[in-house]
Amino acid sequence: ANKANKIYTSENVNTPGDFNSRFVAGTAALIRPGYSSIGWRMTDGSGQYHSLQTKFERRAGTALFLVSYTWGHAVSDAEQGQSAVGVGNPGAFHFLFDRKLDKSSTTFDIRHRLVSSVVYEIPYKKTQEGVLGKILGGWQTNFIFTAQTGNATQVSDGTARADSWSRFDRPDLVADPNLPRGDKTESRYFNIDAFQVVREPRYGTAPRMM
Repeated sequence: ANKANKIYTSENVNTPGDFNSRFVAGTAALIRPGYSSIGWRMTDGSGQYHSLQTKFERRAGTALFLVSYTWGHAVSDAEQGQSAVGVGNPGAFHFLFDRKLDKSSTTFDIRHRLVSSVVYEIPYKKTQEGVLGKILGGWQTNFIFTAQTGNATQVSDGTARADSWSRFDRPDLVADPNLPRGDKTESRYFNIDAFQVVREPRYGTAPRMM
């Protein structure tokens, strides 16, 4: 397991809202109307990575077989170098006074990764004697196969109806977004009906990344 502290983030402190409430709700005016935004840079993000790693290695004659598998999960409450509070990127956190509510998978979270490889030493002129042996001997060929699951993604409604001064508000999560394997298509890979646009001044319940 690994732990990351002091992940760089930034926040627009001129975003309208009630910063004493659990949800950063929008209001009708900027806190400082004379400025469009006021950036506040911080190093207050944190994250963890946990993994289970296995490896199988076997040599058969002049061939070496190697198979490795990793199950891992990377979680954080912000992304390195990303902005915060209403800014449309995976690093945006909305809940300033309860950062646990923004804890989710990271953009580089890959749950499963399988890598297999074969190294084969070509037996032709292995002794490399003579000029021809120096040219044609001592060669090997390699094969590498990699398979892994996809990265996490962010879902936003793009309406700014929560009055958060952002086009990337999170919707409410009202159902399971995962579809059965047989129901997935290129145009409908997840259950879009699992999300609902927020129609009041608050942030939705969908996680930061999923």
